[in-house]
Amino acid sequence: MSHIVRTLTLPGHDTWFAVTARPQGPAAGEYLPLPEGMTTDHITARSAGAVRPGDIVVGEFEADANIRATVYFSEPFAADPHQLYQCPCAGCEECREYDDLRHPEGYVCLRPSDDFEPCVIVGQGMMLAVVPAQVAAQFPPLTLPVAVDHVFVECPEAVHGPYEVLRVPRAWGPWDAVSISPETARQLAEEINVVSAATGLTAEWKADWLVIRWTARYRGMLSADLRSGRPGREVIEPDESGRYRISRLWRWGWQDPEEPAA
Repeated sequence: MSHIVRTLTLPGHDTWFAVTARPQGPAAGEYLPLPEGMTTDHITARSAGAVRPGDIVVGEFEADANIRATVYFSEPFAADPHQLYQCPCAGCEECREYDDLRHPEGYVCLRPSDDFEPCVIVGQGMMLAVVPAQVAAQFPPLTLPVAVDHVFVECPEAVHGPYEVLRVPRAWGPWDAVSISPETARQLAEEINVVSAATGLTAEWKADWLVIRWTARYRGMLSADLRSGRPGREVIEPDESGRYRISRLWRWGWQDPEEPAA
């Protein structure tokens, strides 16, 4: 068990909930940092059924133990809970797995799906490590801690990346748009055709328009359901500054600006 920072007890529970140290520094790996100023001191224990909109879900507590240690998620998220029958998603793969439940009221969707990520569905009684919404509101939004003029991002299995992009707001997430120069756009197009063509993603230039096409299989891979994809394309025109804004075609990785680019 990691170093215990705090222990919590809740009415109706005869176990202890141990808030352990969250991975930091080199050990953090893919764990995204919490907003500046937010620490494990702000974590409390809540059942999934008691999670409220705006709560920051940072992990869960181990089950079936007298002292239930924190198991942190690599990507904390802001909760937007719904009962299963009220979930606003359009029927993602995760929800379809719960369609035949006789008692769906025993589960809750903590975060509805988007085009790329399925819903987060857990049992109502699952014990979670959360930062309550009223506490989280005192800190910056839960996002990448970018506060510099440029940041480096990369595609999975990058050949040329990371790519230098313009400053992004604190509300930026890995599916959101980045602004890249024409030179970087050309490198990225080459990257796509070298790395991703076999999976169904290709790029070509029509004058100064960058056209990215995908197959049904590629789109299905993003949703982890190969049956759900549809082929399509996105035409990306340069903006008034001649730069290209690219988003939601893959999940951007990111690199600390203080680290050297590959």
